[in-house]
Amino acid sequence: MDAVAPSPSPVSVPEEGVCHICFLDFHGREVTPVIVTPQLCGHRYDLHCITGWFEGLSLDNRVCCLCRKKALPLKVVSGVPDEESPFIQHEALEAVYQGNTEKLASMLTIAPELALRFFHDPVIDKDITLLHAAAWKGKADCLQVLINAGANIDISRHSDGITPAFVAAANGKTDCLKALIEAGANVDIPRFTDGATPTLIAVQNLYLDSLQVLIEAGANVDIPRHSDGATPVLIAVEKGFFDYLNPLIEAGADLNAARHTDGATPIFIAAHEGNICSLGALIKGGANLNAARHTDGATPAVIAAREGYICCLKELIEAGAEYEEERCCIIL
Repeated sequence: MDAVAPSPSPVSVPEEGVCHICFLDFHGREVTPVIVTPQLCGHRYDLHCITGWFEGLSLDNRVCCLCRKKALPLKVVSGVPDEESPFIQHEALEAVYQGNTEKLASMLTIAPELALRFFHDPVIDKDITLLHAAAWKGKADCLQVLINAGANIDISRHSDGITPAFVAAANGKTDCLKALIEAGANVDIPRFTDGATPTLIAVQNLYLDSLQVLIEAGANVDIPRHSDGATPVLIAVEKGFFDYLNPLIEAGADLNAARHTDGATPIFIAAHEGNICSLGALIKGGANLNAARHTDGATPAVIAAREGYICCLKELIEAGAEYEEERCCIIL
């Protein structure tokens, strides 16, 4: 379990001329310290001291030890760090977050390799590229600067394998998503933690514009999440996102792709949840009306009857679904 951030000292608050952790004066030292302050307050610390303190704490507990406000990213007041600190935002990353294209372009001119490398973002405690950062914050102009500088548009984040296109889709940043697609980004690269694709995550996170952009770009709308086999269609039905189901049907999505865990298909789930709108759309789209769940053999009609969704049951029967009265326990 992560430790709760303790206050380094129970004694009175020292003056601003000393570090609030070690209580040593910043002046008169043999080695000039790098003085930093938390993001939301002006309390001063020796970078070496606060780095040692933060390293044993979880992200949520990395706060100012005096006022308890969020500390990251730290701001340098004076001095120059000998090496990059995981708690100070790199100026290139800062330029992207601020949408400062002029500063970013200038930095890339001097050091073009910045467009290709990873930076540690202290706020989320993950390593990301500038392209990921631009896609996350919706900084389309900065993203274009990076693309023009030769950034790898399909680079995956080390921690979970997500690409800039995935980040843009997951956060509804359609301008960035369009720019990446125009640059030739692969929109079907999945997140390696669960196999979710940009298309699936756009549905899951309720970004209809992102979904439409991906469909127009020719994204594969049937790639399942490997953790359970759920496809974008199944996610849309399961969560009752009817507005997301129709574009997928129109794009030719497989309406019979079953969940690995129990064999439930989208139409089965619609019947189970009493989702009459999704059920009607799936029937109209040609879904298999009798696909049974493999755990117990229940069909959409059976499950609609068991759950008491008579309207769904009637619609299935009218569409030609098989109806086993003895299993449904309902007389129409």
